[in-house]
Formats: sequence, structure tokens, C-alpha cells
Amino acid sequence: MDKKIRGFQKGNIPWNKNRKCPEISKAKKGNPTWNKGLKGIKTSDKGQISHRKLPRKMVKCKICKKEIITKINENRKVCSRKCQKVYQKTNEYKDLQRKSAYNRKVNPIESSPEKFMSNMLKANNIKYKKGRGIIGNPDFIINNLCVFLDGEYWHNYPKKRKIDNNINNELEEEGYRILRFSVEKEFYKNPTKCLSLIKSRMA
Repeated sequence: MDKKIRGFQKGNIPWNKNRKCPEISKAKKGNPTWNKGLKGIKTSDKGQISHRKLPRKMVKCKICKKEIITKINENRKVCSRKCQKVYQKTNEYKDLQRKSAYNRKVNPIESSPEKFMSNMLKANNIKYKKGRGIIGNPDFIINNLCVFLDGEYWHNYPKKRKIDNNINNELEEEGYRILRFSVEKEFYKNPTKCLSLIKSRMA
């Protein structure tokens, strides 16, 4: 049988018969309005300032030296996309990106060689700390000594070697001493020799 489509038939009472539309609440005379006495944009209970009400400052573009009006909490350096493309090739921009990468939160999970090294240092009562936030993010910092555990796969590339050399130079300029151990060839083969090297460099 064909199903009939249910629709309104003659004689049926509609569902909304004798029902009135609800009245929209209006302000009555004598009742104070919700925004009486409030000036501008309402801030949150925590006292945060609205972004629209933040004071402005004048900044010069790094490329074309054009003056830009920005908010106080903004770190704007350029005025347009054209200048941004030029600015991204400068050493200043690269240094800022690198520093922000060093200060970024790193995953706290330790690799197996790092766990092995930390257990070895704890067994010999050598105090250390992690080098997060320092140039190159050293695996261990003992007094003024930076210890790196380099894997064979990535650190054998010539580009990576150049980066490692630059990191070593920058750390030496800041007064750090550096020790680099390849995980498979040096650290896992002879960990006691690595430990004796660390002890000799600590002094």
C-alpha cells in the first residue's frame, strides 16, 4: 500500500489555535536599564583590559622605516607582507625564531640513553640539570659543562654538523665547556670512559 503523506485536512483543529505569541520583555518606566552607569566595554572580573581599549604606540618598520600604530601588547616589526618577506631573510629574524624555539616547552620524556646517563650520574653523586632554555638545549648541564648525547642518524649529516659547530662556538662564547658523545660508538661502548671524561672536565 502506498503510504499517504500526512497533512492538514479540512475540519482538523490547528495546534496553535487561540494561542497568543509571547510578549517580548520591554523596559518599563522607572526600571533602571542593565547598562546604566557603565562606560565603554565591560571588562572581566579578573580585571583584564579589553583589547579595544588598549593604548597604542608608534613603531618604525624594520625594512622601509615607515611609522606604524600598534597596540602596546603587540610585537609588530614590519608594516606589510612585502616587508615581512624581506625581514624573514634577515639574521635578526632568524635569531628571534631560534631563541623562541629554545624557550619553547620541550616534551619531558627522556630517551633511553638519557635515562642511562642520568642513572649513572646519580649513582656517582654528580648533580646535574637539564639544559632547556639554553642554546642548543644540552641534554645535561653539570656546573659549567654541557653534555650532548648525539644519535648517529641525524648528527652524521653535514648540515647538522655545521649547526652543532655553531652551537659549540656560541656556548663557548658564553663561558660553557662542551662534551659531545655519539650514543652508539662512544657512550654505549664505553660508558665508564665517558664518565671519567665528565669528571675530568668538571674540575
